[in-house]
Amino acid sequence: FDYTICSEVIEHLKYPERLLENVHHAIRKFAIITTPNGLQPDGTMDEPGAYDYFVWSPETFADLLRGYDFEFIDLRPDTISVKLYKN
Repeated sequence: FDYTICSEVIEHLKYPERLLENVHHAIRKFAIITTPNGLQPDGTMDEPGAYDYFVWSPETFADLLRGYDFEFIDLRPDTISVKLYKN
């Protein structure tokens, strides 16, 4: 695929690294990946919801993406959005 979109899915997966590996393998150009921003204005983190395995802040999501070529993009309020490039 030239482009893929994975919106509000990764937080529901027990092994989000597998999703990143599969998406990165499948794309030719880039993927857009979004997840809720769990960082509250007071600096605390949300708890995972009933169907969530993970909650990330921009910093912890960047840690998950370490080793990939990516950039943060601004798509929606209260959402972490990244453009994951094929390298």
